[in-house]
Amino acid sequence: MNRRTLLAAGVTGLLVLPLLGASCVTTQPPAGTGQPIIQFEGDSITVLATSDIDAHYASDHDVGINALWGWDTWLDGPTSQPILAQVAESPAVEVVNLGTNDIARIGAGWPARGEPSGTLADAESRLRGIVDAFGPTTCVVVTTIDSHDENATWDPTGSAAAFDDWIRATFAHVADWDAAFDPSYFDTAGQPHPNELGIQALIATYDRAIATCP
Repeated sequence: MNRRTLLAAGVTGLLVLPLLGASCVTTQPPAGTGQPIIQFEGDSITVLATSDIDAHYASDHDVGINALWGWDTWLDGPTSQPILAQVAESPAVEVVNLGTNDIARIGAGWPARGEPSGTLADAESRLRGIVDAFGPTTCVVVTTIDSHDENATWDPTGSAAAFDDWIRATFAHVADWDAAFDPSYFDTAGQPHPNELGIQALIATYDRAIATCP
């Protein structure tokens, strides 16, 4: 399988990882096995879940994953190379887990990466564009983000909750990670990255949403 994994120490301009040596990017195109293609597009949460996603889905799917620490819908938007590469695969299912970093950067952007200040409406528009980029033969699953985080950086009682409500009202197939929240899914309060128990719970939300696909 053609997978390129970079280490945090070798990538400039990215957020520092909590664990020294942990990979900060997964680039894994489908391997061409002939099985139905399922793809995942996301940020650091998806990077950390890569091995679990492969273990869970690879027995009956050809799994593709594009994920990068710090990605949001501006860096990884509808016309970005990673999204266009996944669109070109014509997957049966596409799982999108983006938005956590968008919410953190509302009104601030990410100057180090050239990202301008934006609004909630901007993030919503870009996420809709990502979903629309996939044709009608792809079932696109959109993931809600954790609005329970007590760290004000993620604005859990404001933009995050509003973003989740918009996702639920807008898309037909939703992996409701926010609704699945349990404190035991996180080793440290105030950050969005689930532990192993949480990753398995996240994948269970994917399964429930995928079950609603035609």
